[in-house]
Amino acid sequence: MRKPKCPVCNREVPRADIRKGIFPCPSCGTELRIPEIFRQPFGLLFFACGVGAAFFVARVFGAKGNSLLLAVALLMTPCALGIACVSGAILAAVFPRLERGTGVDRDGNLHIVPPPGPPTGQQ
Repeated sequence: MRKPKCPVCNREVPRADIRKGIFPCPSCGTELRIPEIFRQPFGLLFFACGVGAAFFVARVFGAKGNSLLLAVALLMTPCALGIACVSGAILAAVFPRLERGTGVDRDGNLHIVPPPGPPTGQQ
């Protein structure tokens, strides 16, 4: 399994230091965050997989006709959420990734990190 690294200093960040929201890199102090993995295309994919899994489960238990339609309607959301949770955990474990944290800090202030490079005014 790969270990997550800071995108600025390229040093490994211990998993114990990673938490939800914005947190500092233990080596260089750069604010980091875990990127949002699941966006709309993934949500549609998980929904489609949830419908397929719900249909499969309902057919295995012998549902036919209107009872099959009702079973699929009731089971598709829990199946889709289960698939999304399991695949998210696998993706996070196999492909850990961190990015520079931009957004609102703990005090509610907007915090924008400038791109890396030489400071302005010095050459």
